[in-house]
Amino acid sequence: MNCDTGAICPHTPQCDHICQATETRKIKPYPAIPDDIAPVPEAWQMIGSVVVGFVLVALVVVCLLLFFTGLWVWSLLI
Repeated sequence: MNCDTGAICPHTPQCDHICQATETRKIKPYPAIPDDIAPVPEAWQMIGSVVVGFVLVALVVVCLLLFFTGLWVWSLLI
């Protein structure tokens, strides 16, 4: 049995189901990106990368301070 959409199926009940599903439902292409979205300007990308860099450096500094504070407290306990 052939559908209007071009699906070919030798089994009649399954093909009727496939034909009904393909004829009534339109599938949007993935991913659906709206046309009105513009890329971020280069200046904002630079600002974002600098901010992310500062956050990562601050995280490393905090982790190092916690580590050395822990070593200092451990040395007091020994």
